[in-house]
Amino acid sequence: MKDDNNFDDILNAILTLFQMAITVGWAKQMYMGMGTRGINLTRQSGSKPYLSLFFITYIIVCSFFILNLFVGVVITTYYREKE
Repeated sequence: MKDDNNFDDILNAILTLFQMAITVGWAKQMYMGMGTRGINLTRQSGSKPYLSLFFITYIIVCSFFILNLFVGVVITTYYREKE
């Protein structure tokens, strides 16, 4: 079964990473990524557990980035209203 979110080509990979950064379903995608064997090949459960480090690091970095953007917008709006 082929999932819509995959890493088979660069466009799908970018869309998958974007969806992982803004949604809470990143764990499912992590397990699917850990089971990949190659382009258009079926997944094998847990064949690459070291890939979980990439996914967890990616989620942490994206979370901090999005949080910093949000805080920056709030502070900028506060200073504008103060003036």
